[in-house]
Amino acid sequence: MARLKIAALSLLITLVLITPSASNAQTRKLDLGGLIVSVSDSRTAQVFHIVDQMSDWDSAVHHGYVRWAAKTLNLGLEDRKLLQKHAEMRRARGWGNGFEQAFYVDDSIEVAAERAVENKLISADEAAAEKTILLHFAPMLSEMLNRNAPQLAAFRKRLEAEGKKIAPIVRKLVRFSETQETISVPLFLVPNPEEGSGGGGFNGGRLVVEIQKEPDPLPILFHECLHALLWQHKEAIRAAAESLGLSWGALNEGIAHAFSPGITDDLRESDSLAERLTRNLQKGTPASDRSAQQYMIALLIRPLLRSALERGETFRDFLPKAIVKLRNFSWH
Repeated sequence: MARLKIAALSLLITLVLITPSASNAQTRKLDLGGLIVSVSDSRTAQVFHIVDQMSDWDSAVHHGYVRWAAKTLNLGLEDRKLLQKHAEMRRARGWGNGFEQAFYVDDSIEVAAERAVENKLISADEAAAEKTILLHFAPMLSEMLNRNAPQLAAFRKRLEAEGKKIAPIVRKLVRFSETQETISVPLFLVPNPEEGSGGGGFNGGRLVVEIQKEPDPLPILFHECLHALLWQHKEAIRAAAESLGLSWGALNEGIAHAFSPGITDDLRESDSLAERLTRNLQKGTPASDRSAQQYMIALLIRPLLRSALERGETFRDFLPKAIVKLRNFSWH
């Protein structure tokens, strides 16, 4: 009988070990002043985000992860083949067209892949390939993710503690964006192991903020919140960009940069926009470069945006003024 009990216990342990793990993500809803965010530390979302950046599939990825992986992970041939496969699938769909909705979630990698097919977000072949890729890299990233988990927890507590300070800023953005109803979006916190190269994103209805000691992640959250609120005006931004000979991305990012860090900075101490543009130009970056254009646009329209927010004007009031200002400069 004792042997049977031991055998049964061994079988149970084996089943627990081989059964796909359920998500242990910690999620909390916070009202930031008309924008409700569900703050998550989902491991699936973290692995997907880091692999997505490491694959270097688009010029807009955060290259800090690429540099960190090259220095730290000792990537082999199989690793590089999987990253190449990921990059191919991502380029085929582009930003916000399935993969973000599939894997910026609180589910385990296995469940996320299954639900992505059920919800017709991506194909069965894409889901199977991505599951293999993420499960391959998850153990390689676990030590870094575990080491940085306290920073994520600290930022979540900061959001909760400073909610009363944050809400008035977001309310201004809600009014400016002409948002009539409360918007709810998931916010995923992901560690960035390279200090000084923080970032975030808003794609496929998902907010992502990269967490590290420097730079401060809070202005990045403000930046991405404005992207989320202005998504309803994407076609107006696209038309304005085309009229100026700019890409949609350059103008869209320029507007967000004008607010954060452009306005959220304490200009008595620093001006991040001017510093970033100066660094780019000192490195020999041409003025036609997309990142340089974003900072130039932001610097030019920052006074207009500050005035619009102070006067309670809307985005529809602001955009024509911004177009007039930007039309005085050549963007080619």
